[in-house]
Parts: sequence; C-alpha cells; structure tokens
Amino acid sequence: MMGRFILSIAVLAGLNGCAVYTVVNTATWVATDKSLTDHGSSKLVSADCDAVRVIQKGTYYCETRDISTTYNRNVF
Repeated sequence: MMGRFILSIAVLAGLNGCAVYTVVNTATWVATDKSLTDHGSSKLVSADCDAVRVIQKGTYYCETRDISTTYNRNVF
C-alpha cells in the first residue's frame, strides 16, 4: 500500500500542472463517478451536482434532496 502511494507521488511530481489535474480528475471520476468540478460545486452549493447526470437523464446539474420527501420519478 505504501509503495503505491510513493509511486503515485513520484509520477505526479514528474508531471506539470495540467497533466496532474487530468490524472487526479480521472482517478476521482473512476472512483466516485463525479469529477473534481462536480465535487467542488456540490460542496459550494450544498447539493448533489453531476454533469454526467445532465447528459444521461436530462436533469439539472445540481439537485437538492429533501430527506423528508419521498421522490418518485416513476411515470406509473
């Protein structure tokens, strides 16, 4: 585990700014299905922001979920 961390740091140290952002953003997207921008937007507005959901489902970029409300999107 520690070897992977050191290897990751070594690889990132050899890259310039844009490449580091691309690698970290891709790793974040693979792990969480959301980009760094989505995570930042979610924190900023206290909502669930997801750009892929906009394209796939045609919903809003940021959705606020009220836990006291049951959401039913079934058409039947």
